[in-house]
Amino acid sequence: MSKARTTSERLQVPGLLAMGLLAAYFFLCFVMALEEEYPPLIAEHPYSVWLGNWQMFTLLDRRHVMLEGQVRTGDQWEEIALESLFPTRWESGPRYGRRSFPEDVDRMYVLAQATCRRLAAAGSSPDEVRFRQIRWAKVVGQSDQSIQDPEGRGLISWRCSEEYALPGGVRL
Repeated sequence: MSKARTTSERLQVPGLLAMGLLAAYFFLCFVMALEEEYPPLIAEHPYSVWLGNWQMFTLLDRRHVMLEGQVRTGDQWEEIALESLFPTRWESGPRYGRRSFPEDVDRMYVLAQATCRRLAAAGSSPDEVRFRQIRWAKVVGQSDQSIQDPEGRGLISWRCSEEYALPGGVRL
């Protein structure tokens, strides 16, 4: 029986050391990926853990973001169940739940106009809608990600009597 090897004997130990160092580097990148602050040495050279923070398909976000809606009928404001008003067909959640959505004012106006129209079609006659963005920190290593110390900011307020041009897409 022959001893066929792909690596010569003189390169086996350096190869194992290189693979061990590479594994340690990837572990360091993994640990640093969701840290709030880097240790001083890494903070001086943040690109040293570039592979741990590289964004290929998903963004590393240290905060949860949620959009809340309220509707005013008369003098009273009530919460809107946006999930039931705009049911999602995607695993990743509703499109208005993405971080970039509230930053685009045109998208928010379209959402406000669509909210008014859907509520009116359901038999409610809202006067105004408003949206807030709620953010809170993710807790690394826990499955319970309930809202803790939320930060909120108002986005838009929209009178339902106003008109905004909705996109005229093609339904597939």
